[in-house]
Amino acid sequence: MYYLRIHLNGRLMDIYVRLTGKNSDFFVPHDLEISHAELDFIVTKGEQWRGEEGERRKTAIYDYIWEEEITEEWEDTKSRDVRRLQMDVTTHISIHTLHLDGLRELYRHFLRLSDGAILEVFGEAGYIVL
Repeated sequence: MYYLRIHLNGRLMDIYVRLTGKNSDFFVPHDLEISHAELDFIVTKGEQWRGEEGERRKTAIYDYIWEEEITEEWEDTKSRDVRRLQMDVTTHISIHTLHLDGLRELYRHFLRLSDGAILEVFGEAGYIVL
């Protein structure tokens, strides 16, 4: 007991928990994850920004909803089906630079996943690997 909890300030206990724990017991953020406060700051500063030639930045928010119907069959009753609707919502937040000649250029964009993580997406194609 001494070696696990007291020796070296409990480092052995920490190593034991990490080695024997399940993946769902630990929280590991995504590499490109940002906080809600940081996203709010970026969007606010983007809306306040004005370019040298009169450019402005506007924010667009789109929700993408995936619905999946799940059917469960009960063995104890006569083929009674229970249907549930599982829904995942992913939000795409994009900030565009609007030029005076009508050109709309992508400045930055983000994804809010269904688990609540907010990720910054880089590049025009918008590939992210989860």
